[in-house]
Amino acid sequence: MHFRNTLLATALGQAALVQAVDWPQWRGPTRDGILPSNGIMLTKLPDQPGVVWKIKSGEGLSSPVVADDTVFHFENRGGKETMVALSAADGSEQWATGLAPVFEDGQGPRGPRCTPVVDGGQVFAQCSRGTLHCLNARNGNVQWELDYAKLGMKFIGEKGRVPGSRRHGFTGAPVVIGGMVYAMVGGKGAGIVC
Repeated sequence: MHFRNTLLATALGQAALVQAVDWPQWRGPTRDGILPSNGIMLTKLPDQPGVVWKIKSGEGLSSPVVADDTVFHFENRGGKETMVALSAADGSEQWATGLAPVFEDGQGPRGPRCTPVVDGGQVFAQCSRGTLHCLNARNGNVQWELDYAKLGMKFIGEKGRVPGSRRHGFTGAPVVIGGMVYAMVGGKGAGIVC
């Protein structure tokens, strides 16, 4: 199976550009896929939305997120799960930081599985092999990282083509609540790391 990834930005009209809202995590600001009432309210989509910019991206299953006029995209770049920051205005790359060796399970594209979350000027990314990273949203510098193996968690991915969730690595998007970062990691005696 061959995957080609392209990231697109489309213009929905001047009102959309003026009233843009952040989409800083998986399924939006409140993780429910619903745009806040103070966000963009469209009654009709344009017949032909225009492409504002597009880029070719590396493999992976992560969704892009948007915060403070920046698009954060997690992809396979040069064999590493890499966080990339792009200008929301024109798609130009602001920075890219390689975090962990790329993940491969034989059932999908090689690369990250987890959507990042942006909160308080930081980007949190969980890599498929079991590491959690905190990056500075402005420059991509790693502020801290946590290796789940040091907590007794075992990486059990990349076991061939046998189906089942246990073999897909760490795939849950982190959540930030009240200044704490929560990551679903599974394991005996501990399902959540915070």
